[in-house]
Amino acid sequence: MADLKSTLREALKKPMYFALAAKGSEGTLLADKKKIPAKEIDQAKKACRGGSLFKGRCKGEDGTLVFEVGKEPPKTLAALIKKIIKQEAQLSCPVEVRVAADLADEAAAEADGQALPEAATAEGKTASPAAADQEAAEAPPHAPPAPVPGADASDLFKQRLSALMPKIKETLAGAGPAAQAIKLKTAQAGMFGNKRDFEQANRVLDEVEELLANGQVQDGQVPDGREPSGAPSAAPQPSMVVVQQARLVWEGTRKKALAGIKQLKQAILAQRKDDPRFQKIQKSLTRLDGIVSRLDSGLADKLDEALNAQSQARPALYAEAVVLIGKYRAFVDSDPVMAHLDNNGFVPLTVRAALSNTLALLATKIGG
Repeated sequence: MADLKSTLREALKKPMYFALAAKGSEGTLLADKKKIPAKEIDQAKKACRGGSLFKGRCKGEDGTLVFEVGKEPPKTLAALIKKIIKQEAQLSCPVEVRVAADLADEAAAEADGQALPEAATAEGKTASPAAADQEAAEAPPHAPPAPVPGADASDLFKQRLSALMPKIKETLAGAGPAAQAIKLKTAQAGMFGNKRDFEQANRVLDEVEELLANGQVQDGQVPDGREPSGAPSAAPQPSMVVVQQARLVWEGTRKKALAGIKQLKQAILAQRKDDPRFQKIQKSLTRLDGIVSRLDSGLADKLDEALNAQSQARPALYAEAVVLIGKYRAFVDSDPVMAHLDNNGFVPLTVRAALSNTLALLATKIGG
């Protein structure tokens, strides 16, 4: 692994992976172009004598090092990272920490060790698809576990997901027609479980079970994936040009919104600098940072992934993009702070209106 200073400098040009073990006001930061090995993460945690673990991506945005994670970070995390970078890498630069939607879904899917989808041996080494198939064939069928007396909804959901995982991994390793849909819905179920919406999580698992039972080869579809003569054609997919345009429009709208929020913060601080409540006002502006963290690059990254994927993989990636669009729209429509941005009384903004209109357009272009 390269030294931290050179890796972070490289991260300002292209995304890198990172892992941070933190306890109190101290921590150990690791960064590399490849995912940080579990052994090195364990060593970092031991050096911190336990504490919390944060991992994800770090990248540069206009000279700022942005650390993207899969769950809402503590408000002090950016300051801690900035301190570590200065001490260990002798670098001084702005630091921002925010949640990325794709990392949030991945974290939810990996909750309680239920990682998707590579089959792994007991020692934690990745097994080959053939070995995974053999292991699945030799394993006894998994019936849903009997409810544990006194277990709460969380325990029951985890039991059910654990029982399904061997079959899910088997199907994903086989890369059948339903594999991408199963992968997406399993991640969605984990996301709802992580939010403690177990009713919705179990509904999605119902769909996963149906796909596992009946979805390996769709009715009326020939083995190579082409529709037989006379069968209705699949729903039309957006063209590559449309997807590229959608990505550019979204990124332009998102960056303009972030710039507008930054302008609003600066205007409030400038106008209220002599206010005796200035510190309280300054602290209250962290609520705007919550909007910034939610307007992450997850959707643009997903559209990028679709643009670079093989044609047969794109429908599932478009479906994941539609899910992200829905999440962003729900946030823009319901967030109480977002509701006041365009009528803030300090600077003229059209942040909410622009985001809402662009996301509605993307839902039509990508979702059909």
